[in-house]
Amino acid sequence: MIVLVDLSFQVANLSGRLMMTKFTKGLVQLVLLLVFGICICANMLSAQTNGTVESASALNQRAERLSTISPEVALRSARAALEKAGQEKNIREQAQANAIIGAVLRFQDQYDSALVYQKLALALFRDIRDTLGIAGALVNIGGVYQSRGDYASAMEHYFQALILYELRGDKRGIAKSRASIGVAYTLKGELPAALEAQRQALTLRTTLHDEQGIAHSLRNIGHVQEKMHNLDSALWFYEQALKRFERIGDMQGVALSLGSLGNVFDQRGENNNAREFYIKAIPLHEQLGDKRGLAVVHNNIAAGFLRQNDARQALRFAERALRIAEEIGAWAEQRDANKHLADAYTALGNETLAFAAFRNYVTLKDSIQNIQNSQRISDLQTRYDIAEKDRALAAAEHARNVEQMNARNVRLTLVIAIVVFAIIIGLLVNGYRIKRHSERTLRRQNEEILYQQKLLQEQAEEIAFTNKELLATNSLLEEKNELLSTLNTEKNEFLGIAAHDLKNPLANILLTVQLMEEYKPQEGAEKFVEWIQSVTRSAEYMLNIIRNLLDVNKIEAGKVEMHLEPIDVALVELIADAYAFRAEEKGIRLVIEPPKQRFFVLADHSALQQVLENLISNAIKFSPHGKSIYVKILSSEDASSSLANGHLSGDNAHKPNADDTHTHKTNDQLQMINGYVRLEIADEGPGISEEDMKKMFGKFARLSARPTGGEHSTGLGLSIVKKMVEAMNGRVWCESELGKGATFVVELPRTKL
Repeated sequence: MIVLVDLSFQVANLSGRLMMTKFTKGLVQLVLLLVFGICICANMLSAQTNGTVESASALNQRAERLSTISPEVALRSARAALEKAGQEKNIREQAQANAIIGAVLRFQDQYDSALVYQKLALALFRDIRDTLGIAGALVNIGGVYQSRGDYASAMEHYFQALILYELRGDKRGIAKSRASIGVAYTLKGELPAALEAQRQALTLRTTLHDEQGIAHSLRNIGHVQEKMHNLDSALWFYEQALKRFERIGDMQGVALSLGSLGNVFDQRGENNNAREFYIKAIPLHEQLGDKRGLAVVHNNIAAGFLRQNDARQALRFAERALRIAEEIGAWAEQRDANKHLADAYTALGNETLAFAAFRNYVTLKDSIQNIQNSQRISDLQTRYDIAEKDRALAAAEHARNVEQMNARNVRLTLVIAIVVFAIIIGLLVNGYRIKRHSERTLRRQNEEILYQQKLLQEQAEEIAFTNKELLATNSLLEEKNELLSTLNTEKNEFLGIAAHDLKNPLANILLTVQLMEEYKPQEGAEKFVEWIQSVTRSAEYMLNIIRNLLDVNKIEAGKVEMHLEPIDVALVELIADAYAFRAEEKGIRLVIEPPKQRFFVLADHSALQQVLENLISNAIKFSPHGKSIYVKILSSEDASSSLANGHLSGDNAHKPNADDTHTHKTNDQLQMINGYVRLEIADEGPGISEEDMKKMFGKFARLSARPTGGEHSTGLGLSIVKKMVEAMNGRVWCESELGKGATFVVELPRTKL
């Protein structure tokens, strides 16, 4: 109210500062007086009702706190709260008191009375449009129906409550509804759905730190696990629930958890452990006044003793169960007690008492069946009566709602008229000035924002373009740097060759020429011939180096033109014969295995000659003295047969990829033949290591194997061979094992004239 009064004075001051007519000022002052009077009346009404609410509320809070500890005390407190709230017309507390009374009566198995009180609570909560109260009453009504075995009605009320709780976003209420739905699913035997609902409730209660709710959810999940025969899991959940109930002092929860633990141990055949929990539950049921629970526990203990063949102890507990059940008229517990008595007397040999107990058991069993049938009829009548009461309550509620709505509409209309009138006056006086000022300010701000946006867009575009150019430049620079690095490496390798491989031949030539000049008068013709041959060999070696370098450069520059034509493979024999003399100088036997028939390959004559010379000269260069070199010419069919017989196993081979194929350039004047011709040059040298196999066809490759006769090697020969063979649409590779020689294989497309 103080805030409203302060607001009234602020409006009055504002009206004094604004330029108003006398008439307008008078209207404003009249409105302010009306608002001030309304505030005072509201404050007085609030002060008048606060004292009663606190008293009834305190009684209800006490009853709710004691409902699980001392039901009788809770019942008296709730009835006192109902009476107090009724005297003072406090509908909310009346509804709350009815709900608590109904809950306690349900615990005491007075289901009809419990349902009446919960229905009254629901009607009162609806009168005051308390959504959360309505939802709570629906859950309580569903619980009563559940206790009576009407699971369909119970589920209907639970889901109605869940919808209301979700609309209000009340997580505690959502958890309560889901837990109740889970219990109903369990009783209906729909265990997977029950387990899912209980887990959802547990998750919500954990986030809310609701200790009592968590304990109930744990016990409910344990019950579902027990029904699913997951006894170890059920035992764990029951133990966790028991710990929490003990910590918060919920005696009812402790008693129920102890009984549940006893049931699990019974099912596991651990009767002594089960009895220990049952005995712990007895004083708690006595403290709570739960005689039905006492009868159930005593019957369970008697059943355990019977399973252990201890008839005397079973008789003692069965008699107590029967006595307690007869006091409260619990026929189901009397039936079970008489069954245990009959079994105990039979075990003790007292047939007379056993027959009497069994006769009572049969009588009670039939009576319970008849009562259940009668109860169903009674339930139908009760439902009809409740439906009639609901209709009457609904009619009365509708009448009250109409009356309340009319009164509320009158008050609301008056308040709206006053507020609207005051707002109109303020808007008429100050609206125009504020509008003009706002328009100018907004126009300037919009222009500034548009200008800044334009600048930002231009800058963003410029930055994006610059970044794009930088990325392109960086990419180009990286490519150039890689190319320069490669060229620099090759340059260094070339200079190394020039410095190392050309130095010795040049020095040899120079020394020989000097000897010839110095000793020409003394020496004879034979010595001069020897010196001239030395100069010739050195010059030939340097020429070979230069020729190889030029060939590599020409191939990589794409300047080599291959003139593919049919070539007779007899060329292989001619070249091998030309190298026979050099082989004989090292004591090496050069064996040529001619083909079984005449073959032609599609190749360049000069390139093929250079390839064969490189491979045969390499075989001679790296073969030890006294060994053999084999040159073979095979067709594709012969090569396949050779592989099938175990030749060229390829355990350590540098071969092309498996998907490499012989691709042939077309020539209208040539007739192609499917297949290829294989040329094999095999030596008995030291072989090639696995590491050397990986780099042997690279430029300037220096392998670990060295020439056996002091010959020179440029490291370019195999690189030239590979590039030329591939240029002729062929393949080349090496197969070798260290210490067992090496075989170089060349495959070229086969053709005919």
